[in-house]
Amino acid sequence: MSMEKIQKLTEAYAAACDEVYTLTADLNAAVEILVANKRGAIKAATSRLASTEQRLRDELKDNKPLFERPRTQVFSGFKVGFQKQPGSLDWEDDKQLVKLIHKHFPNEAERLIKTEEKPIAATLKSLEAADLRKLGISQSATGDAVVIIPVDGIVDKLSEAMLKSARARLAATEEA
Repeated sequence: MSMEKIQKLTEAYAAACDEVYTLTADLNAAVEILVANKRGAIKAATSRLASTEQRLRDELKDNKPLFERPRTQVFSGFKVGFQKQPGSLDWEDDKQLVKLIHKHFPNEAERLIKTEEKPIAATLKSLEAADLRKLGISQSATGDAVVIIPVDGIVDKLSEAMLKSARARLAATEEA
């Protein structure tokens, strides 16, 4: 294969990237128009949803005795009622908590404290090949690999177009 053939294939690849970029940009433009056209309706519907949800929550709280057994009911595809929450455990400092467990529950420390020794792959990569072999570590994918990286930011353009669309959708939901 000649360098000329590689150049022509690269040109074809670049043209295909441009086509994807153009189609993505067209799609994003269409999505922006749809979002703009529906923004008011979405905002109003979201407001109604929030208001209706609050009224339902208030009604459930006011009528808790209706949900003693069973604690939930299904209406219109929604489970409503009351459910025991799992709760959460919060602490500020892992090291301080470990010290307190050792102090107050020394016989339970092994069960309550996680001790983990694990090799650090990123650091092991810095070792020489001979040292890695001593540790029984084998290396793979260390040879040359084909690289196709756009130098003019085509991938960045694609990513930015997709991000722009996602940001527009996020902004529409935040305004609602």
